[in-house]
Amino acid sequence: MLEDKFKRTIGLIGMDSFLKLQEKKIYIAGLGGVGGTTLEVLVRMGFKNFIIVDRDEVEISNLNRQILYVEKDIGKAKVEAAKERILSINSDINVVTHKEDVLNCLPTSDVDIVVDCIDDIKAKVSLIKSASEQDIPLISSMGMANKMDPSKIKISTINKSTVDPLAKKLRYELKKAEIDYTNVMCIYSDETPFKDGNKLNSLISVTSTAGLYIANYIFNLLNKN
Repeated sequence: MLEDKFKRTIGLIGMDSFLKLQEKKIYIAGLGGVGGTTLEVLVRMGFKNFIIVDRDEVEISNLNRQILYVEKDIGKAKVEAAKERILSINSDINVVTHKEDVLNCLPTSDVDIVVDCIDDIKAKVSLIKSASEQDIPLISSMGMANKMDPSKIKISTINKSTVDPLAKKLRYELKKAEIDYTNVMCIYSDETPFKDGNKLNSLISVTSTAGLYIANYIFNLLNKN
C-alpha cells in the first residue's frame, strides 16, 4: 500500500531516502493560505509526523485562498479541519494539534524543522528565538497579502529580503531582541504591495505558491540529512 501510494516519490529518491523522510517531525505554526498549502503538499510528498498550531476557526472569507478548507468546515477549529483533511489523504499520519497561541506551545528539540506561517510579530520572534536556541532549522513566511505576481516570490535569509513590510518590522524586532537573523531562512515577495487602505487582500495563486516553495525547501533540506 505504501509503495503504491507514494511510488512516484519513491521512484525519484529511492525507498531508503523516503523512509528517512517519514521519520522526520515537522512543526507548522499558522494554517492559512501559506501554511495550509505547505502542510498538504508535505503530506502528499510522504511526510507523516506533524505538530500543527493555529488558534483560529475557519471563516467563509478563508475559502478563496486556504486550500485545506471547504464550506462544511466553517466554524471548525482550523487545526481540527486540517487534521481531518490530511488524514483523508493519508490515514497513516501522526498529527498533534494545538488550538492555541504559538507562545503556549513552542517547538521542542525533537522537531526536525519549524515552519512559521503566522502574522503576529511577537510570536514570530519567539519562534525564531526558540528554534535558534535549540539549533532547529526554521523557515519563516513573510507577507503574501496584497500581492498578485507569484513569480516575485523568493527564498533567502531574512536580512536579504526586500520590499516586504512584514519583513522590515520583523528585522527591527529581532535586532531589538538581539537575535542574529543573518542565517534565518524566509520566503518573501519583492513585489510592491497593492494598496487598498488597510485591507489585506489575497490570491491563492500567490499564497499557495509560497506554500509550495516552502514544502519543496523542506523536502530538499531533510532529504539531505
